[in-house]
Amino acid sequence: MTETGITSANSHPLRIDTRICRPFMVALFLVVLAASAIRIAAISLPLERDEGEFAYMAQLILDGVPPYEQAYGQKMPGIYYAYALIMLFFGQSSAAIHLGLMLVNFASALFLFFVVKELFGMPQRQSPHLHLSF
Repeated sequence: MTETGITSANSHPLRIDTRICRPFMVALFLVVLAASAIRIAAISLPLERDEGEFAYMAQLILDGVPPYEQAYGQKMPGIYYAYALIMLFFGQSSAAIHLGLMLVNFASALFLFFVVKELFGMPQRQSPHLHLSF
């Protein structure tokens, strides 16, 4: 927009100046780096109660057993299939499950960053992805 409030024909209203966005990208990188360091330090911890339930149901799914046939959980089957997908690609150890969940979490934060950037365009409104990283 110009001083008169008229947008020129070749400028996109949601486009932001890269000089403004760069500090937020650096902040995102630092938050992801810090969250990764914390999570990698605790990657080999045993699965907690819900994670154990999800992993057990996922193992049954990977063995070809339909959800809720041999075990019952109060969650919708999507979480069990998500864990089954993580276990299929990363393995069935607690460290592999935690690694897969960490990557999914960071991918979600990155996705949220770009959605907020596209919808609002203001770097000041891009903090939700930083909170999601932890």
